[in-house]
Amino acid sequence: MCSICILLSTYNGDRFLRQQLDSLVKQKFVDMKILVRDDGSTDGTIEILEEFKKNNPNMFYYIGKNIGVNKSFLDLMINADDADYYAFCDQDDVWDNDKLYCAIKKMKDLSINKPNLYYSNLRVVDEDLNFLRNSHLDKHYQDNIYSALVEPMATGCTVVFNKCALEYVKNHVPKYYSSHDAWMYMLCKLLGNVIYDFYPHISYRQHGGNVVGTYMKRATIKDYFCRIAKRIDKNKHVRYKNVCEFKNLYASIINGDAAKKINKIVKYNSSFMNRMHLLLDPSIHTTNWRRELLYRFLIVVGRL
Repeated sequence: MCSICILLSTYNGDRFLRQQLDSLVKQKFVDMKILVRDDGSTDGTIEILEEFKKNNPNMFYYIGKNIGVNKSFLDLMINADDADYYAFCDQDDVWDNDKLYCAIKKMKDLSINKPNLYYSNLRVVDEDLNFLRNSHLDKHYQDNIYSALVEPMATGCTVVFNKCALEYVKNHVPKYYSSHDAWMYMLCKLLGNVIYDFYPHISYRQHGGNVVGTYMKRATIKDYFCRIAKRIDKNKHVRYKNVCEFKNLYASIINGDAAKKINKIVKYNSSFMNRMHLLLDPSIHTTNWRRELLYRFLIVVGRL
């Protein structure tokens, strides 16, 4: 039986945390342990963790300063004990009892010597767990590996990755990354393997306190304009910064076409011609026409 370590970051999550913890211990057919980092909670979260730990010896938690969700998950990865697989976990969702088993089953034939990652669809629910919709109506996957440079596809709470992927992070800790899940997706897509599961195995709870979430209903035209407004913020450049950091850490093992594509993004804003070369490169693209228009627009205005 494969061992798996669940990486859970908590912050003022006492409202829904018990339900999530209950769903974690009900996972079937896996040798599981839970590592929790609390990001400086001021509510009853610590009391819930302490109470839960008394009855679940496979759970461990530690308390840190408030550094935000992405840095908290990176700290969890750095401090994680040895296991075959690792899974990101949010504090307010509810997992199906076969979530981890399904992920490991799909990953079992992949080489353990490469960084591998699994992600899945999500069952979007309201705060009372009433079903709203599935997050992906169609296959949410890119065969083209270079898409990972500009479009992260994996939602963190569905992500499971192997020991090799964790070792890459521990040996090359990023100083900049837009999000922990985007970084792991890019790492595994470019250097290893990524597997997508169209079937959801998680109730992805949406409520007023979500740090990161999704629309309760399908996005409207107004929603898309709001997204565009946020992404042309001159202080963002999240895709560009991710790729620059990735090159800094892994330049020695990246070669061939991947190195050329990475350099094209790293240098895109240094001249008009470099910007045009990236703009007209059909091999680096996104999932649908809306995202593609946004991606090309951000290149033109130099805000990638």
